[in-house]
Amino acid sequence: VFRVFADIRAAINQYRWEYERIGQHLGLEIPSELCYVPPVRQLVSRVARQKGYSGRDAFRIETIVDEVCNNAIEHGAHGGDNHIHLNISIDPQKIEIEVVNATDPTKLDSLRDLSASIQKTIQPNLEDRRGRGLALIKMLSSELKIDMSENGTSVHVTRLRGD
Repeated sequence: VFRVFADIRAAINQYRWEYERIGQHLGLEIPSELCYVPPVRQLVSRVARQKGYSGRDAFRIETIVDEVCNNAIEHGAHGGDNHIHLNISIDPQKIEIEVVNATDPTKLDSLRDLSASIQKTIQPNLEDRRGRGLALIKMLSSELKIDMSENGTSVHVTRLRGD
């Protein structure tokens, strides 16, 4: 019946979240190594659950983060100071996920072709050997935008709550 908060700040944050619809942001920078992806995807999933998203939504969000980060590591530039930047914006209606990484120049043309084919296709072909991760992301998201250049690749995913 009543919600009890640990302090006044927690109560104000909850009020702002529920009634003012003020979103919250999380920014992470991780090394381009696959071993960092599982804890990151679990963190984002738990944040979504803590913010009242359903288990189903949280699972889909976790899958999106996993696929986008894995693709950034697999297809991005390696070595040196290359990191993956993950930005999450969450509010009561939606979660927005943006992953930015350095582009591997040797893969840029093939990535552009793959991205263009995924963006054009209404129903992705899951039988294809390549691009299934992007197809899965597209199926689980409300909106998918990919921007590639020599400077970097940015993947922006919007997932509406309960969509």
